[in-house]
Amino acid sequence: RRPWLDSMRFAVTKWLADDRLHVLACSALKSRYRQMLGADGGLVTFVYLKASKDLIAARLASRQHHYMKASMVESQFDTLEEPLESEAIVVDADCEATAIVELIIRSTSDPLGLKPKL
Repeated sequence: RRPWLDSMRFAVTKWLADDRLHVLACSALKSRYRQMLGADGGLVTFVYLKASKDLIAARLASRQHHYMKASMVESQFDTLEEPLESEAIVVDADCEATAIVELIIRSTSDPLGLKPKL
């Protein structure tokens, strides 16, 4: 994992230097992985899409040609160190994608004025 995390950290550092918003989607199951990816003085916001094993298994079963096998779901949950609410925006992964995006936008500091006008 270390080489992968190093390359992701390099990308995050570059994006921050460019002063542009980016989204990096990854599991970052362990606290130390998230610490490594977000070692930037608080400029990185983590979003934890919280889901049950059943939901993840069902979504995985509906995917074709995916590298992750259904048998791996249990080990992923065994490895997971859930972030605290103070460490990440926690969103119910069972929500529709548009609702998830809206919740994330409302929960951020909104540096580019992206919050929807309600």
